Formats: sequence, C-alpha cells, structure tokens
Amino acid sequence: MTNRGDDPAECSAASPPGSARHRVMPDLSPNFGSPLEWWYAQGRLAEADGREHHLMFCLYRVRRDGGDASMALVSLVDVAACRHATANVVSRPFVSTILDIATRVGAHVAPPPIVRFGVGLFGGMVRDDAWPGFALHAETAGFGAPLAVDWAGIELRQDDATISLAFSASGSPFQFDLDLTTRAPWSSVGAHHLPGHALDGYRSCPRLNARGRVCGRSVEGVLWFEQQWGSLDQTILEEGGHLRLIGWNWFGLNFDDGSDLLLYQRRDMSSGEPVDDFAVLFEGDDWRIVRDGFRTRPGSNRRAPYSLISFPRRWRLESPSLDLALDFETEHDMAEISILGPLHTLWEGPGRFAGWWKGRRVTGRGWVELYGWDRPLGPTAHVRFWGEALRSLVRSRHVAP
Repeated sequence: MTNRGDDPAECSAASPPGSARHRVMPDLSPNFGSPLEWWYAQGRLAEADGREHHLMFCLYRVRRDGGDASMALVSLVDVAACRHATANVVSRPFVSTILDIATRVGAHVAPPPIVRFGVGLFGGMVRDDAWPGFALHAETAGFGAPLAVDWAGIELRQDDATISLAFSASGSPFQFDLDLTTRAPWSSVGAHHLPGHALDGYRSCPRLNARGRVCGRSVEGVLWFEQQWGSLDQTILEEGGHLRLIGWNWFGLNFDDGSDLLLYQRRDMSSGEPVDDFAVLFEGDDWRIVRDGFRTRPGSNRRAPYSLISFPRRWRLESPSLDLALDFETEHDMAEISILGPLHTLWEGPGRFAGWWKGRRVTGRGWVELYGWDRPLGPTAHVRFWGEALRSLVRSRHVAP
C-alpha cells in the first residue's frame, strides 16, 4: 500500500465553511510505507452516576527490516477512587528499535565501551522481563487495511463510521471496550503544510462520542482521536555532528462553545527552547491550520513521583494571530506514564482553561501531553537510569541482593 496523506486535495481545508465533508470519518488504515505511525485517543468517560474516568490510548507501528514492530501505551484514571493504572505493551522487535535509539544517543555522551555495556545490560534485562513496568510479547501486532489490529489484548478497528477500541490484556487491573463515532470535523494535515517537519501526515478529530464499558461498568463520554505518521526522527535531530533530542508540548482544547484547538510545539530537550510549532483550529464543520506562532509559558511545577521529573501544572497559552490568551491548569497529578527505554516518561492528563478569544470570555476543558521535560543527556538522567538498572538486577536475581 502506498503512503496516503500526500495528496494536497485530501489534506487541505478547501471546502467552504459549513461543509459537512470534514465530518465524515476518513480511512484510518496504516500507511505501510511510513517508518513510524501511531493511533492515539484520550478523553473523559462517565458512568450514569457521574463517576468519571480519564483514558489515554496509543498504539505505535515502526517499520523495521523484516517487518513491523509495535508498542502500546494505555492509561486509565478512576478519579473518584484516586486510582491510576497504566500498561506498556511491547513486541520483541520493538525492543530492537529502542536499543538502536539508545546506542545512537549514547554515542554522544559516553565512550563506546560504556555505551555497549549499558545498552547490552538494558537489552538483556528487557528480554528477560527483568525491567519493570512493561509487558513483553514475542509477536508484533498484525496491522490490516481497513484498520484492524487484534494483539496482546488490544483491539483497534475501523468499520465504516465507527472505531472500536478495546483493552483486556492478561493481568491488567483494568479493561475497557468502546465504540467511537464522529461528532466534530476531521482535520488532515499533510507534509506540504509542515515543510521541514518530521511528520508526513496528521489526522485529528477533537470530539468523538464514546460509548461502552470500563471495568464492566457502562460509560459514555467524548474522546479526542488522532493518527500520525512520518520519519523516525520525531525525537532526534543531528546537526553538524551534534545531537539534539526533541520533546514536545501538546494541548487539545475543547471550548464550551463547541470550538476546538490543537496546539503542538516541539522543543529542544536540553535548552527547553521551541523548535517549531503549529495549531489547528476547528470551528463549525471546518478546520484550518495556523503556522504563525503561538507561545506557551509554563507556571508552577510538580515533581512526578516515579521519574522525579518536574512537570508544569499551569500554563499560559497565547496566540496573537488568533487573538487568544488562555490560562490552563491540570486537574490532577495522576498523569505520569512510564515508557520502556532511556527517555522513559510521558506526562498525559486533563485540565481546565479560561481566558479570552477574539475579545470574549471563553472556558473549556482539555488535555495536555508533555514529553522531554527531562535532561536526558545530563548526570541526573544517568544516575536514574543506572539506579533503575541496579534495582532491576536485584529484583530479577541477576546479582545477589
């Protein structure tokens, strides 16, 4: 199958305002020619009595010599019970991708013998299931077109205008089974919109109606859904022999008036300086991309309990071109998600915002995803990595306690 999303006619927002074309769910089949691709969903679900659950799901597909590799991240927060459960499911071929990244990064920070030892130690513990916080599967996910995945207790399937999303991995403390249907327009950002960016395609729908069951209880709610694909250099740039690790700040904002806004900013993980950004504004039945800059100013921080990384809890979001100024605050701290590998923590959680847009007062709820708020090439990251390696060795009895 050829890589879709390169047709400007498909990826532009050329329909007149009020057109219903963008409310039709697009074909979300895999782009098999793309080195990296993922499908992502997040949002809020509520039981009949109002008990709320916050869900995040992401399934990755990486193309490697000899076939695909896959990884899934799942997070579920039971707000009333103050309980947060996560799952990181990894195929064995995906481990090789992680080791390649670790070797590439390590070459810039340590002598080759130390890099080989560290990567070999980490890889051996992962393959022996001695590294904490993930589930290793020998087989990778089988990706079908139309979109159909059934792997390791994970199901992601598109049937015309419905997305089926389910998780029931063995040993997991939670399960869910949901059907999603379109409620808002779908954007389709292509490579021609983002010159110089590592993304080749980016589809997004800010509101899908969700209905199903979480841990056996009936729920309804609204989820944000995305499909992205592009090169493997989403998080690594090499310039003049120097390595730059790239993180991002992502905001999905649902305004109470029915409008929606996506803000995506890549940032240098060492300096914290922005690398590039874009926004997608959804109004009525249409959408448009905005590339003339927006500003994110972090406020107070909170140290995550597992990774010890300080993540901002409050933000000032400003876009002069949109005449927009918002104050965003996260709703709770149950948002830390562990990822297998040296760059191992994602901050993903809900928030509320208020501010001004086009001279009028606006409010709403949204979601923030933060990646790369550590300094992965610094001494603190090394101490944390080798400390975790030592603890894992002890737990697995590779060495005597």
